[in-house]
Amino acid sequence: MSSTQILSVGESILEVLKYICLNPLLYIALFLIFWENYRQVQTERQLFGIRITRIGKPLLVRQLKSIAIGVIITAALLYLGCSVTQGELFWFIACSMLFSIAQLRWMNSISSISLLMILTWILKNIPNLTLRGWMKPLLDFQSSSWMIIVSALALSQIILFLWTGSEEVSPTILRGKRGRSIGGFFLQVSSMIPIAIWTPGLIWNLNEKTAPFYLLKNTLSVGVLGIPLLIGQSYRAGSTPPSQFKKLNILLSFIQFIVAGFAVYMSVAVHKDFMIPISAAIIFLSMEGLFFHFRYKEKRRDAIITPISSGARILHTLRGSLAREIGLATGETILQVNQMPVRNEYELHFAIDANPAYVKFQIVDIQGEVRMIGKPIYSGERHQLGLLILSEEDINVTEEKRAFGLFMSLFSKRKKIIDITDHQKDKSEEIVRTSY
Repeated sequence: MSSTQILSVGESILEVLKYICLNPLLYIALFLIFWENYRQVQTERQLFGIRITRIGKPLLVRQLKSIAIGVIITAALLYLGCSVTQGELFWFIACSMLFSIAQLRWMNSISSISLLMILTWILKNIPNLTLRGWMKPLLDFQSSSWMIIVSALALSQIILFLWTGSEEVSPTILRGKRGRSIGGFFLQVSSMIPIAIWTPGLIWNLNEKTAPFYLLKNTLSVGVLGIPLLIGQSYRAGSTPPSQFKKLNILLSFIQFIVAGFAVYMSVAVHKDFMIPISAAIIFLSMEGLFFHFRYKEKRRDAIITPISSGARILHTLRGSLAREIGLATGETILQVNQMPVRNEYELHFAIDANPAYVKFQIVDIQGEVRMIGKPIYSGERHQLGLLILSEEDINVTEEKRAFGLFMSLFSKRKKIIDITDHQKDKSEEIVRTSY
């Protein structure tokens, strides 16, 4: 490679970084990703007195993974010859922000691109409509390239969910159907994927042979454009386990990948462009369908973790704790410790302290099967049990709203529970004062 070519490559990389860094969508999305996790930390401290969600390292690792995915997507898009104009990028950014005002979950790039393609198709089919200036890109929208991007994002979302482990699930406490406190789950799987794509410019000279799908017509002078794309979902629920949430989203993303890929094939190979808006509508409606399916099921299903009087129900086990080492799991019920019945956290620790050398649990798992777990404990280990027990008598704050969709947990509010006896006491004192 000559020095001129090396200089051109360097200029292209700087151009990509410039467009990504100047894009307001990048900073809005990263702020919301951070804020959602920070808000969860504040909720955990109010509910449990400790922080469970980690913000720094997990978010950094996830973003590094997303950058790696972005490099692979970039290589594929450049090889396929996908191209977008600066005007299309402007409308993508603008519509992503406008759509997010209506529904924050539509900031997901798969949703925003799908809605934008539906909008451009409607405009193209309005008779005698002429758009000029900064409105013109809406009529010249290169839907095939954007649909390839949607397909790549759907595949990236599958990888992101497969990479998400149980360590990223955090506990919360929700208001049940009858006003009781129930255990819940919080999981955020969202990330920013930076990509580069061809755009009309003056840096590289390409011909048709460079693009297998011939998306770059004839001989073009093009540059490289950087685009930050946002993918993922988050949820806060009491009756939908994290494993099921991940499976539903992986299935949804796989369907979107197939639908988008088929639309690109029909448009490029068969020249049936009508499949682009149809596929965009299917992709968008599938995401909305999953959203309403989640809300419907959450309203009608029973909660997985509810407080009971016959044992201590496990809400969460802390990372690196004795409870994890022993094999205790979320949703299980501790009936006895060292043959002493337990009903709350105080009795649990009292039973463990009664035998400082060995601990033996009688457990009922989620399937209702009874099992025994035992382990010798060493000096100081009993103080690192790492169990969060769901007990109504110790709960004074809950989350009001269950949520599904990108950043939708930000709409959940914390509510203080008024103790009935204190309320009655205050009411009786008010009656006495009034009588006096």
